[in-house]
Amino acid sequence: HGFWEKPYGVRAKVIDKLVDKVIAVSKDVYKICEFPERKKELIYLGVKVENIDLQKRTIENEINIGCVGRFQHIKGQDILLESMKDVLKSIRGKKINLYFVGNLLVENKEDRRYMDFIKNEARKLESTFPNLKVIFTGFVENVYNFFKLFHFLVVPSRYESFSVVTVEAMTCGIPVIVPECGGVSELIDVFSGLTFEVENPLSLSKKILYMISKYETFNPYEIRSRALEFSVENQAKRHLEVYEQCLRELRS
Repeated sequence: HGFWEKPYGVRAKVIDKLVDKVIAVSKDVYKICEFPERKKELIYLGVKVENIDLQKRTIENEINIGCVGRFQHIKGQDILLESMKDVLKSIRGKKINLYFVGNLLVENKEDRRYMDFIKNEARKLESTFPNLKVIFTGFVENVYNFFKLFHFLVVPSRYESFSVVTVEAMTCGIPVIVPECGGVSELIDVFSGLTFEVENPLSLSKKILYMISKYETFNPYEIRSRALEFSVENQAKRHLEVYEQCLRELRS
């Protein structure tokens, strides 16, 4: 799933003696896996595609921007808030609602401090720009209810090995803005979203402004079509193919 699992060095040498196949969830993860090529397989994660009616949306006097994920430094909520300064300076005639959906994955001090920092920065922004409202929803059971509200989703992470929430948003026909890193940048195409330079608030603000100005050029049906490539059915099919290959090799 990512570099934090250390699929390289001594760890990889030990695992290599125990397994027949190693499955990477993205091309980026595939590259960092130090296993023999014959043992490596690339199988993207899959999501369940909800049966949601797609609607062509427009941006008028109010813009709803979503950010979904746990509060942790690697998730980059601070980068999004920093980028919003330039966005708000450029757009003063529209109300902007910024939704942070999620909570702490674990109650550790570092993540708690980070979450408190984000909330404090959000309040400062609101006091400076009266057309901004930042909403912290906490953990939600069904994130699809919020996708209905968003005009687009921003994934400001410093790294993502895949990003399930990106595909979930795309299944609802919602365009996304993601960093040029990890597996998340592999998920979108020119019809479904935009990419920005990692950890660069200025780059992100430019892409948010572009998304707003060109919003109606993003077709929800084309976005959903791209998301279907990462369905749980496709994931299961690829896993079955790998299992069958392993069984054939055992029999031979």
